[in-house]
Amino acid sequence: SSLQSLEVLRQRRAGRMVHPVHGSLTQLPFSDDSFDAVLCANVLQNVEGTDRRQRCVRELARVCRPGGRVVVTVHHHSRPRRRAGWRKEGPSGGHSGPIGYIYRFLPDEFRDLLASELAVRRLTGCGFPLPY
Repeated sequence: SSLQSLEVLRQRRAGRMVHPVHGSLTQLPFSDDSFDAVLCANVLQNVEGTDRRQRCVRELARVCRPGGRVVVTVHHHSRPRRRAGWRKEGPSGGHSGPIGYIYRFLPDEFRDLLASELAVRRLTGCGFPLPY
């Protein structure tokens, strides 16, 4: 769970300038314009529902200072994955552990989601599988 992950972080980074915070991406526990940079790594694809994903992006934009940078990574529903029969949306399956839902984005829809709240400078991707 995310609480277990935070505990591991606390133990490994004891005494360093790391302050783990548990919260919801749809309602981040930070004031407006709190950060110069915001990273959301492989989370949005596990948020079910277009409206909830939109709220998450709104929150990322809210906590980032004007002129700051927001970086978001998600899973891509690439041609090779579509040819291999991977679902665009639904049960995550495979080696995802306790994660029960996944939404794989197409580039245009991901750009549209981000552009509703953020100035999108660039969309890039790698496309290689993670070594589970």
